[in-house]
Amino acid sequence: MGYAVECGLKACAARRIREHDVPEESFINDFYTHRFEELLLISGYTSVFLQRKKQDPRFRENWEKLADWKETLRYNPAVTESAARRLVEAVSDPLYGVLPWLKTLW
Repeated sequence: MGYAVECGLKACAARRIREHDVPEESFINDFYTHRFEELLLISGYTSVFLQRKKQDPRFRENWEKLADWKETLRYNPAVTESAARRLVEAVSDPLYGVLPWLKTLW
């Protein structure tokens, strides 16, 4: 589910690249991160995100469930089924989930 959010943020960032333009090298390098905060920055939607987080406590709770996500978690056998289910809900909830919100931006 973390990768879904990562791809959503990268889709938002990709909207900033215009056809026939060559993006700055730093933008391209930043694109290769897995860190949500950095991807939010390059997406250009940080202020929109902060506003949604401030106005919507359930969205904020869902985002906070993702705060500790790292790409290496997929290899961690200590991740419980209930933790995985919480992550799925935080990402996919149709009203307060992170991915449905991102879909409105790309």
